Amino acid sequence: MRIKSTTFAIDDIEHLNPIIIEKEMSTRNAIREFIQCQTSHIFGAQQNEDIQNTKISMNIKMHETKIM
Repeated sequence: MRIKSTTFAIDDIEHLNPIIIEKEMSTRNAIREFIQCQTSHIFGAQQNEDIQNTKISMNIKMHETKIM
């Protein structure tokens, strides 16, 4: 799966120039990255890991069910 992600240069905080990174990753990692971003914004970083692991397991099971 090819995804594009945007990050910002750490040393350029004043200007916040986005850097777009395109990379190949597995479906599991792409789902993990997406859910991590979403849960961080909604629930905060402290609860992020537990929520993320639960949602990834659910999404992988749904994805495998659709393929079969």
